[in-house]
Amino acid sequence: MQSKPAVHTSLPPVGCPSVVFETWFAYEQAVEALAAGPARSVAAAAIGTAPQLDTGTVGFRATRVGADLGQVYTDVLGGTWNERHYIPDGASLAAEQWLVQNPNSNGPMNDAAAKTAFGVWVPGHPAPYRHAKMTFQYVAPPTAAQIAALPDTPASSTRVQFSVKTFVAAATTTGALWREIRSNNVITDHWLLGAGYVKPVNGTGANSAQTQLLKSAVPEQQLRTFLTNNVGNFGAFYVQMTYSWGALP
Repeated sequence: MQSKPAVHTSLPPVGCPSVVFETWFAYEQAVEALAAGPARSVAAAAIGTAPQLDTGTVGFRATRVGADLGQVYTDVLGGTWNERHYIPDGASLAAEQWLVQNPNSNGPMNDAAAKTAFGVWVPGHPAPYRHAKMTFQYVAPPTAAQIAALPDTPASSTRVQFSVKTFVAAATTTGALWREIRSNNVITDHWLLGAGYVKPVNGTGANSAQTQLLKSAVPEQQLRTFLTNNVGNFGAFYVQMTYSWGALP
């Protein structure tokens, strides 16, 4: 199954010169094409511990040793994954690092159930909360030809880059994340996960695993540069997510 084309939500405001509109449109089309690549079966992929997050419930923190901050609820239907992220309003995931842990596995939840559970599980964070839903598939990494053909990333976008760390006894780099934030706050994440990536697993010692994002001081300015530099090392899976944060449903 291939990813469905995303809705063009990041085009410039009405009134911009047509050449700017055409540039944005070309960039959006090229980016969407990356997510429509050959679907990669989780069961058959080189990364034996896929997926990125297991179905059910995980929690995350702003830093490895910080207090619990939010929750993610994950389910899958026909090869398409859905993640619902919940964090307190005003909290930021652009901290120097944040950690994903697996404190429980309640199974798939709808927004109403998640709203109740989140308020109970994360004490000390009064409402309101923010919510983002991310829908994606695991696909093969972009080809060299696709990467080379990518237009320049629009100058108005903000770039953020992370190293993806798997933490068991010690931290090991197992992937990379490049985040583009558009002027209208629509976000696209580009994940590359290597064969050594291990999803968060609750436990102790060698039977546990945590995922840590470590923010890069100087992100790549072009998506094609990020992909060129990282596909060779972390090319077991490519995941593209486009989303925005909003009030909790």
